[in-house]
Amino acid sequence: MVQLRYLQRFIDAYQGKRTFAFQWSQDMSHDYLNLIGSADGDYEEFFRKNQENFDDTIVIFFSDHDYRTCQ
Repeated sequence: MVQLRYLQRFIDAYQGKRTFAFQWSQDMSHDYLNLIGSADGDYEEFFRKNQENFDDTIVIFFSDHDYRTCQ
């Protein structure tokens, strides 16, 4: 996933320094709800790989709305 690769480069570049990152990633589910589960493995791998980097970190996941074409 492109966003996670960018975020990984950010973490690697500023390792050991206080930083703030905001990542917005709505593309995988914005038009097709079934794609949201396809990113689970990518996120799991990312967080497992960076477990030590997140010792003093707050991570917040949220959604701004549900599937936009529901009736």
